[in-house]
Amino acid sequence: MNAATELLDLYGRWLELTESEARAIRAASWSAVTELQAQKAGLQKLVEACSRRVSPLADSGRACAAELQRVIRDLVRREEENSAFLAQQLEAHRSERAVLEQSGLNLRRLRCSYGQGQNSTWQSYS
Repeated sequence: MNAATELLDLYGRWLELTESEARAIRAASWSAVTELQAQKAGLQKLVEACSRRVSPLADSGRACAAELQRVIRDLVRREEENSAFLAQQLEAHRSERAVLEQSGLNLRRLRCSYGQGQNSTWQSYS
């Protein structure tokens, strides 16, 4: 297998990992996301090494160039989709956290309004 074909295969594997990552993100399976990102980091090293061996002037390099461009465009699009969905998830979790923090603050205020110290009514039921 020449370097251009090998590079195409590596990007194909990256695309598969990215698709799996999208499913894991949507399922909120963060341990799976972490594992997939680690696999992609390892694959990145192979892609970089293989990219250095590809000669754009070789016939096989020219033949694979169009296919590589298509795969890379698709890969970038899917990575951007994953990134956008993660940003949405993060914002949703931040909003939920803010609501929970406000609820906690309201409960503390309510507790304070009914008295202080160990002998308050709220303490006697806990």
